[in-house]
Amino acid sequence: MTNLTKGLMSLGFVGAVSGGGILIKNKWTSREEKLSVSKRLENEGYTILNYSVDSDWSTTLTKHKDAQIKHPKFLLNSQELSALKETCRAILSKTDISVDDYKKAKKWCVKPVTIGDLIKSKKLKLLDTTKDDETDKAQWKPLADEYVHKGKGTNQITGLTLPLTSGNRDDDWKQLRTKCKELIAKDFWSDQYEDETSRAIMWCVSK
Repeated sequence: MTNLTKGLMSLGFVGAVSGGGILIKNKWTSREEKLSVSKRLENEGYTILNYSVDSDWSTTLTKHKDAQIKHPKFLLNSQELSALKETCRAILSKTDISVDDYKKAKKWCVKPVTIGDLIKSKKLKLLDTTKDDETDKAQWKPLADEYVHKGKGTNQITGLTLPLTSGNRDDDWKQLRTKCKELIAKDFWSDQYEDETSRAIMWCVSK
């Protein structure tokens, strides 16, 4: 499976959606199982917020109240911490849920982490962005070559264009590495968090 495919898959369910329920194939049989929302999120690398630790929920509740955060939000019966907890508890236990509610659970019921940390929790290996030498060049270069042709539209990292007609392409991989360093540092509350995570998986991860 290519990084491009992995990135695209990260935007949606790996399993199927049937009648609002989240389904996943059993790897050993043809049987499909319904998973709880909680289990599905954990399978995607997310950590469910700890109900016993109010401090884990405080930042999320503050963001939920923030009108500047445009991500879809729950309709809570109050602005108290307990209301968010109970809403998450109810949704996370379900197996039948709308795509919209799943997206809300993925934002408001899980531990906020950077894009880089989420990718690591998915058991994917980020290419090195911490050095200015040629570490991982052998893997960066083919990704940069692919980016020239496919890094467009929804696959494009913001601010990175590698045109076909640029002539000498020796430094393309360094430009990609620089942008990946910025991308994986993005925090959980970035407006484009899911899309940017997808792009990071496409262009910043070892194949």
